[in-house]
Amino acid sequence: MNVAIGAFMLTLLLIPAISLRLALYRHRYLKEMLHTLSVMDTMWLFIIVPVMTHTILLTGFHLLDYEVNMI
Repeated sequence: MNVAIGAFMLTLLLIPAISLRLALYRHRYLKEMLHTLSVMDTMWLFIIVPVMTHTILLTGFHLLDYEVNMI
């Protein structure tokens, strides 16, 4: 069960990275820029940046006392 939860969490972390990469591939200039990135640059851009964005948004929600109702 723990393996399934871990896989689910990894999938949730990778969804923003995949969608960001697909969105950037639509622009010709950004697509050319992506081909020049190394593997480590790609990891930073498509995994760490969306995770940090979510962290900042969640902190902002907490500071503004915005409550997210879970079903």
